[in-house]
Amino acid sequence: MTPPATPRERLIAAVRDRAFDALERDRGELQPIGAWMDGSGRIGIVSVYAGRDYPEPDLHLVEVRSALKLHARREAKIIGAATAHRDRIRVPGLDDPFECVCVQYEARGEEPLRVYYPYRIKKKLSGRSELARMESISVPGSDPVFP
Repeated sequence: MTPPATPRERLIAAVRDRAFDALERDRGELQPIGAWMDGSGRIGIVSVYAGRDYPEPDLHLVEVRSALKLHARREAKIIGAATAHRDRIRVPGLDDPFECVCVQYEARGEEPLRVYYPYRIKKKLSGRSELARMESISVPGSDPVFP
């Protein structure tokens, strides 16, 4: 497999892979993830304390995005940001919605992009769950990190 070449591909792959690793490790559970990239290509992870063991995922995502916005305003060297969270999406041609990892990426001066990665999961009582990934779906993003 060829490694991602562009900063956009690298950041999306980093957040996506971390999300899928958490899904496998934590038996289908995924807390929102945030990451940024600076001009030298360094990737950093943003985390927030949600205040309890199992925070509400939607509120946790808002907190992660707020932390990314604040960090991007403080650090001019940040050129890109991405978040990942669990969502559901309807795949064209199929009736039932699928669980998916939703990655939103954006860079300074660009429109946000959302990439949905549908999957099927076989949860195990012990050990890592088994994931079968499906083809990704890209759409315009929303709620930009960069003003």
